[in-house]
Amino acid sequence: MLMLSSLNEYIEVLGWIFALVIILSVAMPIFLLVFNSLTAKIDIWRELKKQNMALAIVLAGALISAGIVIALAV
Repeated sequence: MLMLSSLNEYIEVLGWIFALVIILSVAMPIFLLVFNSLTAKIDIWRELKKQNMALAIVLAGALISAGIVIALAV
C-alpha cells in the first residue's frame, strides 16, 4: 500500500512538471516580445550576436525571474 501511495505522488509531481513546461513554453516567448518592446532602442538579438555580455546577463536575469514568478503562480 505504501508503494502505491508514493507512485501516485510521483505521477502528481510529473503532472505539475508537465503543466509548468507547457505554461512556460507559452509565456516565455510572450515575455521576450514584451522585453523587446520595452527596450525598443536596443536591437537585443544583434547585441547578443556581438557577444554583449552585459545585455546577456540582464536578459538571463529577467527570464529567470519571470520563470520563477510564473512557476510560483502555478
